[in-house]
Amino acid sequence: TGSLAVDFPQAILHVGGGTIQDWDAGLGPTIQISTENTIYGPDGQIGFVQNARFDDTDNRWEFVVNAGASSFYSSGGSHYFRVTAAGVADNPITWTTALTLATTGAATFSSTVVSGGFTVGTLTIADGSIDDTDGSIAFGATDFTGVGTIECGHIGIGVAPDANYVVDIYGDNAGDAIMRLKNDGNNHNRYGISMWTGADAWSADVYQMLFYDGNGTWKGGVQWVNGTTSFEFVETSDVKLKGPVCDTSMNGLDIIKGIRIRNYSRIATPEQE
Repeated sequence: TGSLAVDFPQAILHVGGGTIQDWDAGLGPTIQISTENTIYGPDGQIGFVQNARFDDTDNRWEFVVNAGASSFYSSGGSHYFRVTAAGVADNPITWTTALTLATTGAATFSSTVVSGGFTVGTLTIADGSIDDTDGSIAFGATDFTGVGTIECGHIGIGVAPDANYVVDIYGDNAGDAIMRLKNDGNNHNRYGISMWTGADAWSADVYQMLFYDGNGTWKGGVQWVNGTTSFEFVETSDVKLKGPVCDTSMNGLDIIKGIRIRNYSRIATPEQE
């Protein structure tokens, strides 16, 4: 028992009990033979570390130099990739597991999403059997029939989502549309949008589409009319009740000039006009 340690990239030999996971938990050492940055453990573990070494005295992983560190190792048939932000030489390392490939074939990817230097959220991609809760993203998992499924409360594209909508899209696209749906097959059976709304069996007027102006004022919509088999365009104006609207050919001023004023008296009371 005991240890013999020299600086990288020479060999480090450490003898004791435990596993690689025990190192992180501070439960005891294991056998570590490191040539360059290669690690071998007693239960068939093998791995690689970058800018990290195990301190036998303090029983912990530490930074070699002032920089970030990473670790990859296999254990029990599963594979783990761990990372940590930049640290100070000889200071302890706190590992974050970024990727796990399990013996079941399931993969779990966890990472912090950073934009412009600011942390904006976390991302997890997991098999449904591992994480089937709201907020998970599953690709081809056994619990989902689709290729990709996003299960979360609300999704915002270009804007923080409004709690009233499952999908909220916003943009300022001058001279063009904000969204395009294309079902191109050069055949008449390539349809556009399929919408399911209202009750299972419609028994009242049902709006399929609603239209608002830029200030959010309702202007109309497409509505199925109860008791009929048709849809109608509903709007705030009565323009749909009129024919083509155009300038009249009549001269309004001439009409006014042609009005003749008449005076009259009542026969029974001549003094009244």
